[in-house]
Amino acid sequence: MKLSVFKSGFQELVNELRLFTIAKIVGLKRALQVWKWILLTGVIFLLCISPIYGQDNFIVDMDSVSRGTKITVSSNSPQTSLTEKNAVLTLIGENGNRNITVSQILSDPQKTAFDFIIPQDLALGEYNAKIDRVPDGQPKATPLESIPIVISGTTSKKLTINSEQGELSPTIESVFPRVIFPNNNGSYSFKVIGSGFSTTGTDNNLIISTKNQDDTFSQVPEIKVCWEGNEKCKKSHPDWPTATTQSARQLDFVNIKNDYRGELGIKIRVGDKVSDLYPITLSHVRYFQPLIWTAVILAVLAAIISLILWRRRANIVNLFFIDKETNTYSLSRLQFYLWTLVAIVSYSYLFISRSFAQGKLEFIDIPDGLPGIVLISAATTVFAVGISDTKGSKGSGQIDPQPSDFISAGGNIVPERLQFFVWTLVGVIIYMIVVIFQNPGQIQGLPTIPSGFLQLSGISSLGYLGGKLARKPGPVISSMDPTTYDESSKELTLVINGSNLSKDATFKIQKGSKEFINLPKDVSVTPEIIDSEASDASLAKVLKIVIPSTENNWPKVQLPYKLTICNPDGQFADWQFDGN
Repeated sequence: MKLSVFKSGFQELVNELRLFTIAKIVGLKRALQVWKWILLTGVIFLLCISPIYGQDNFIVDMDSVSRGTKITVSSNSPQTSLTEKNAVLTLIGENGNRNITVSQILSDPQKTAFDFIIPQDLALGEYNAKIDRVPDGQPKATPLESIPIVISGTTSKKLTINSEQGELSPTIESVFPRVIFPNNNGSYSFKVIGSGFSTTGTDNNLIISTKNQDDTFSQVPEIKVCWEGNEKCKKSHPDWPTATTQSARQLDFVNIKNDYRGELGIKIRVGDKVSDLYPITLSHVRYFQPLIWTAVILAVLAAIISLILWRRRANIVNLFFIDKETNTYSLSRLQFYLWTLVAIVSYSYLFISRSFAQGKLEFIDIPDGLPGIVLISAATTVFAVGISDTKGSKGSGQIDPQPSDFISAGGNIVPERLQFFVWTLVGVIIYMIVVIFQNPGQIQGLPTIPSGFLQLSGISSLGYLGGKLARKPGPVISSMDPTTYDESSKELTLVINGSNLSKDATFKIQKGSKEFINLPKDVSVTPEIIDSEASDASLAKVLKIVIPSTENNWPKVQLPYKLTICNPDGQFADWQFDGN
């Protein structure tokens, strides 16, 4: 009994020892697995840092530096065999390599730390860096050895070059031109004037912002350009615009391509410094297109009017400018049409310029003075017609209308008509010059007609109308009855129909340019009034003259002759007829 109890107890002890042993072995294996991964991690870490500490390297303890300041490059190896004569700092950037020689060697016995001054004209940006060992005193020679530089404090492993410390922020003072018109290829070129720009072109970056409806601006991606002298950029990006740094106060941009038009804003960024926004306008059209489109509008209006009057089958110029009663050009009509034309052309030019060149689509107001001058010309026309109907018209002058009709009455030059005509032309021409020679990108409104000009125009119109009132009506021939020639009495009888025909008038009959008969100088005649004017009994509507004939002064052939009747005040009227 006791023996069996002992055996069972011993067996339990053996089992416990076995379980303990197995647990220890398993735990040891797990521990070994954990340390295996820890050991592997350590090996990998050593492999990663071995390029730095396993060979000679130089270290820079800053990740950015300003132009014009000192940078210290230190070696991690006292065995570095460099001197101030063969240590060259090489910076590798987007625009190529830049070699910088030692400016001052640090006073350490092993000469493992060197000072370099970052040049003022070095382009801003990020650079890879290394130390090149070159033959003594030959910084541009082929490197004998290149030793990498470790940039501490940055994951990009690049050295960032910033603006010079204390350098002013860029400022835009003006842009020329303010409104920029497209080139032949649709791109834009302009000059930016200001201060604080970098003389190293690649430092300057162009930013364009678009104007929103609430007058705020939204920035678009920076414009990529190739700066003058950067042949690598031009070869890689031939379609990019170009730019030139004229000085620290002027940047020139050529062939900027932008899909945005109208009111915009630009900024210049130099490194991390950005100028304030400066407003500009990119025109939708080229410089002369508003003027061309204005001419097109005028041509369309003329075509519409011609189409409306086409069925009249008459000379359109005569329809507008001829006074039917006298068959002469009307000065008052000319003035009215000219100022109306000026108003149409100038308003159209202003609307097109502001809508398409400046990007401002709006209903533009009429300037002060222009309605006044149009009113003066319209009133002059109305009063001139009224005076002619009441008092009588001027003499008709020559048979066909002549340009001289604008400054003459009955064939005679009249001072007040001449003054009125010249003043009208001067005003119209000056106003048109002031309008069409304005820059379509800058014009804001039509020129205001000065009050003094309006006063002189009113005085000129009064002088013209006063002359019509003071001057006696002139002769007008509307037709002639067939001429009769009495064989027995040798007398020629002419019956003239018209208005304001004076019984005291003189007459002249001529064939072509050769004068034939002067009446009553050569032959005595006595005109007879058949039908007189209601306003003046000495003036006839129908006038009869009998011309006695002498030998050879009236040929008996049917030829075109011209009759001229001249009233005592010098006004005359011509008419062509056939003789018997």
